[in-house]
Amino acid sequence: MMRSSDRPLRPARLSRLVGPRRKCRGQEYTVPPGRRTGFTLVELLVVIAIIGILIALLLPAVQAAREAARRMQCSNNLKQMGLAFQTYHDVYKSLPPGKIHTGGYALNGDESHNWSWGAFLLPFIEQEPLYDQLHPFDPLDLTLPRHLDSLRQVIATYRCPSDAGMDTLNENFVIQGSVGEESIGYSSYVGNPGGTESMACYEEYPNECRGVLLPWGCVRFAQITDGLSNTFAVGERDGDKRIGSVWGAANYAYPTMETLFVADSVLDYGCGPLNCTGDLGGGEKWCFGSCHPGGAQVVLCDGSARFLPDTIEGDVWKNVGTKDDGFPITLP
Repeated sequence: MMRSSDRPLRPARLSRLVGPRRKCRGQEYTVPPGRRTGFTLVELLVVIAIIGILIALLLPAVQAAREAARRMQCSNNLKQMGLAFQTYHDVYKSLPPGKIHTGGYALNGDESHNWSWGAFLLPFIEQEPLYDQLHPFDPLDLTLPRHLDSLRQVIATYRCPSDAGMDTLNENFVIQGSVGEESIGYSSYVGNPGGTESMACYEEYPNECRGVLLPWGCVRFAQITDGLSNTFAVGERDGDKRIGSVWGAANYAYPTMETLFVADSVLDYGCGPLNCTGDLGGGEKWCFGSCHPGGAQVVLCDGSARFLPDTIEGDVWKNVGTKDDGFPITLP
């Protein structure tokens, strides 16, 4: 006599013991008994919350990594300019003029414009074809399409990747009288003419121009008695919180505004020398600064780039911006 335990299991009982059978890609498999084949709503929400927390933790790190890369590229731009200054000095036995008036006209007949130091560096930053079109030692004549069109070009070396400024600037928007009514190519960098008083670096007061990129004048390395590694040539001025700059031309009547700016002027208004955020009646927009958190970068006359914190002391900033005050500052 067959016992009940020896009888063959019916399909219904078999499925309860070993679980239902499923098919996947034409093959059958057995799901273990008591095992669910999906997620509950609570489990799904928990997973989504965990993923959201991980993204929130990773996003600042990703942004910091991107900013570090942009800051490194900005440093490379300044180093390239520093090397260009060195090569320019080897060829012409002096640094380029900060700005120089060679005559010519804007489209509105205005004569108040100059070539800027950025135009003279072009052949030394791999922009020789553009330099040949401009030929900065000739009069700056914006009635010539080759001058105006060339000056509107955007040059990567003169643009900080962190700076969200526009491609061109017009004098009625930010650049005071730079080249009449015309927009020209944007730059994130301004030169250092020095100056012991606010806005005092004028042609009539040559002793006040104690930097290295002078309006209507040139400086030799031998004149930088504080040392090439202790004096900066160019620094950042972004177009986000500040007014930005242009690379090719500048206004005749304002020697230290668009493409040059003195290294101590904002201190006279009680504002920090870098990344000034005070209310100076609009004057804070002209000071050196950047979109990099905590400071701004400069290139020294020896060709090296430095990141200076916005907590730098005013006297130190003045010394770094002066070529021959007898107080050489060694930067980290």
